[in-house]
Amino acid sequence: MKRRSPVKAIRWNHCKDPVIVEAHKLNQANTWTTGRISVIEDKVSWTKMSDTEKRAYVLTFLVLSRIDAEQGLVGMNAVAYNSPDNYTKATFTYQSGMEMIHSQVYHRALTEFIQLSEELKFTNWADDSREVNDVIEYLINNIVDVENDPDELVSYLLQLAYSTVLENYVFYLLFYNPLYEASVKYRMTKCAEAVRLIMRDESVHGSFSGYIFKKYWKEATEIQKEKVNSRFEKFLDTLYGRVEA
Repeated sequence: MKRRSPVKAIRWNHCKDPVIVEAHKLNQANTWTTGRISVIEDKVSWTKMSDTEKRAYVLTFLVLSRIDAEQGLVGMNAVAYNSPDNYTKATFTYQSGMEMIHSQVYHRALTEFIQLSEELKFTNWADDSREVNDVIEYLINNIVDVENDPDELVSYLLQLAYSTVLENYVFYLLFYNPLYEASVKYRMTKCAEAVRLIMRDESVHGSFSGYIFKKYWKEATEIQKEKVNSRFEKFLDTLYGRVEA
């Protein structure tokens, strides 16, 4: 078994990219924990929702929880592993830990409103739904499997592009339901506060991966850019169809 090279000390004062430094500072400044917001006050709102509305809310939070867990445990770590410098690796790794906090927040919020038997039923749905799996597995598997591309720059650019889509497209589609409930119907406002904190985090995550993409896009040849564009367009077409389903 080949031994990996030891990680050298990260000398943050010597990082030459101010955007990476600022992103890392933002991540730290924005850090919060699951105890930051109590959603107990939303119980009154919960009793005023129809069964259909409750089901939509629960399923939205469970899918968000699962995608965050997948991105935090697998997707973002894959991007971090392939990043060429330790500053970028450290920033993505920090963000992967934040994704796990998001995942826990969604799940803990739900336990305030549903019984254990319902929680198990809905969690099984989120784990077993073919439509949900078609989206999540396609996203995460592409982020991981693209490492097999023989062209390392093409591989890394695609990883960054796929991860950016997850952070700034898929998450934001799912944010709509809880924010609509809070902003239009004035219900579940405490849960919406948690979602807004998570949105603040995801905006940094998506902006950072997009920035790193643009940074290395400048180094790509026209042939490499054509390859990335072609594969990314096919990825988006397939992903959109699966999200729609």
